[in-house]
Amino acid sequence: MSKRMLLGVSAILCLSIVLIGIIACEKSEDNHHSTAGVGSVSGTVTAPNKSPLEGVTVKIGALSATTDASGRYVISAIPVGSHVPVDYIMPNYILAHKVATVTKNHTFLIDVMMFPAVTATIPSSTTNTVTDGAAEIQLPANAFVDAQGNAYNGNVYVEARYFDPTNAAALAAFPGDFVGTQTNGSETPFESFGFISASFYDANSLTDELQLAAGKTSHLKVPIPASLLASAPATIPMWYYETATGKWKEQGTGTKIGDFYEGDVSHFTYWNFDHPIQVTEQSTLTGKVIIAVTDSTTDVAVGASVIATGVDYAGYTRAFSDNQGNFSLTVKAAAQVTVTAYIGINSSAPTGVITTPAVNGTASIDTLIVSDRSFTIIGNFKDAAGAAIPNGSVRLMQLNAPSGNLPFVTWLNPDASGHFNSNETYAHAGSTIQVQFNQNSFKTVLYSNPISFVVPSPGDVYDFGNITLRPGGNVTGRLKTSDNVYLSGGNVGFFQQGGSGMAEIYFNSMVGDQGSFTLEGPPSSSFNNMVGYAQSGQGSYTIAARTITFPASGQTTDIGDIIVTPNTKRK
Repeated sequence: MSKRMLLGVSAILCLSIVLIGIIACEKSEDNHHSTAGVGSVSGTVTAPNKSPLEGVTVKIGALSATTDASGRYVISAIPVGSHVPVDYIMPNYILAHKVATVTKNHTFLIDVMMFPAVTATIPSSTTNTVTDGAAEIQLPANAFVDAQGNAYNGNVYVEARYFDPTNAAALAAFPGDFVGTQTNGSETPFESFGFISASFYDANSLTDELQLAAGKTSHLKVPIPASLLASAPATIPMWYYETATGKWKEQGTGTKIGDFYEGDVSHFTYWNFDHPIQVTEQSTLTGKVIIAVTDSTTDVAVGASVIATGVDYAGYTRAFSDNQGNFSLTVKAAAQVTVTAYIGINSSAPTGVITTPAVNGTASIDTLIVSDRSFTIIGNFKDAAGAAIPNGSVRLMQLNAPSGNLPFVTWLNPDASGHFNSNETYAHAGSTIQVQFNQNSFKTVLYSNPISFVVPSPGDVYDFGNITLRPGGNVTGRLKTSDNVYLSGGNVGFFQQGGSGMAEIYFNSMVGDQGSFTLEGPPSSSFNNMVGYAQSGQGSYTIAARTITFPASGQTTDIGDIIVTPNTKRK
């Protein structure tokens, strides 16, 4: 089944030729974050002109997401793992592959650039050469079989693309990491010398992909950029990308012929002509990453992703900070790089150009500071029937904040599909609090059920999934004085008063004959320390702090008579 059309397994050919690297869903409201060993992956997908790509399918195993109009995506509830394959699929674009390091309750950033495919239709019965610029994929006659292994005879639809490795955009399109498994089983970083991609389909049925038949090979010829010719070795190992594991595997040898590397492959996947980076070609940068906790205090950044990007070569290297915020980053020796630290989707400013030490040398760089303390919350508002609740304003509020703590409160503005995406800050990262959403229109107030919310760390993305907003529950009662005189007319209100002196939670009602009132509030929710006041023609009154518990949506609970006390402070 084709990834191009139906997101199955794609027939992709990709040759990588000098990128260097050394690497040291939709949910329902009842599926809000389980914190048992899961994290998230987020980022942005763009085209080569840096415009966002909407509608890209991003897949991690059985989980998936689709990029929005800004090219953004988030996949949550991913089991933790150090090398998690991520696939990016868009019709008429070359398939992209990346790998993520997923840690518990944190977000890993992957920004991706996808390139449009160069297309052609060729007959299967004759020899053919597919080209993109000077790059060539040479195919013998009768080379293809279908998914069942049957010989294919007919027209073949091709999607291909050659990537110039000296183009910085190629770094954002390169599959996986710049590390490969050699034939002896050991892993090594490598330099590669460009890449090319091709997929093959039955021209009459683009959901049916084709592969090389047993005993058939394709000859690959890729240009070596002029700036890399002097350093290009005469022969070079070839590597294929194993999509299931997200790792490169050594297989075969390429040969430098003139200004090209050439080699044969017997199956279509991503391929590399890569030169292993030996220990004698490496050096080390060390440093520390810190994060701004407040405007005047900082803390060490644990697990920050630190990336050195080549200035005088095309490539990058990555390491992660330890429990003290320290990192040790292997880099290409005697080269020029800039270094940036990432905490989730937040980052430090890139350093200036740094000249790396000589072979086997070590140099310390200035501390990297991530000053952005914000995290991101996303989700989708639905009504009880499952339809989107678009536009308007929705308040997210913390329930029953501890005395002395400023409650977490923010206003959200969903788009036409009911989706929201908002950057927030709150001091208590990692704590679990109870929150609730409510939308107040001219006619009604809608509420979510109470939700347990683990406050994200800076840079992390929290996906609330689908949030159902329903009408509230009702609490009725009657107001009377201590001498059994019921109030008549006016209004009554209750607010939650905490140590901060802020009243963020508030409910009010008109008062009828015999002191009757009806409060509408979030369904199935309790609020403690609710202080009341009442105003009627008989005077101004206060009501002692109490707990108010609202029943399920559309239900009513009567709390009986409430004694009010004259407000002696009010004139």
